[in-house]
Amino acid sequence: MAQVLKEEVRNSILKSADAEIMANGIQGIQMRRIAEGANMTVGNLYRYFEDKEALINAIVEPALYDLDELLKRISNSQISLLKETSDLDMDKIYLNLEICAMGLADIFNRHQCAMLLISSTNELKAFLIWIKEVLRVGLRFKESDMSEEDLDFLCSLISISVVKGMQECFRIALESPEKAKNLDRVILKYLQIVLWK
Repeated sequence: MAQVLKEEVRNSILKSADAEIMANGIQGIQMRRIAEGANMTVGNLYRYFEDKEALINAIVEPALYDLDELLKRISNSQISLLKETSDLDMDKIYLNLEICAMGLADIFNRHQCAMLLISSTNELKAFLIWIKEVLRVGLRFKESDMSEEDLDFLCSLISISVVKGMQECFRIALESPEKAKNLDRVILKYLQIVLWK
């Protein structure tokens, strides 16, 4: 019985942290306000999460897991956030862009705070590098007339475009529930344009 209570308290903390981050941004979060929102003392909050980083990781991990599962699904397990990509059939990825767009919209709707954190914290740099490497592997054979340096430069530009475009897409979806209704279609069209579909 006590274990259930602890899970409820943990979920209450996460819900309060989500609200705090959405209201004040990552730079403006305060553990005191999160504790107040969860109806507990700051000391009790620290029993569940040792610091802000641990709390942010707890918010982000479910979204990262869902993103990884989506990437595996659209690539027949060729792409994962957790493993290096060595061989990639970009044509298969293009065929699954609609699934990708619907999945990204779904993940955003279920994990809004986490998706904003992923696109605005240290995870962003790692995610940019990851996208760049996936593109590099996928485009190496399609763009065989390019030097390695030019291909690297191109992949950097595309990865930045994808991440910045998705950040803006998520920001607009948060501000406008009307635009959020068509998020999957907008993401699909955006990815088709940016990835030369």
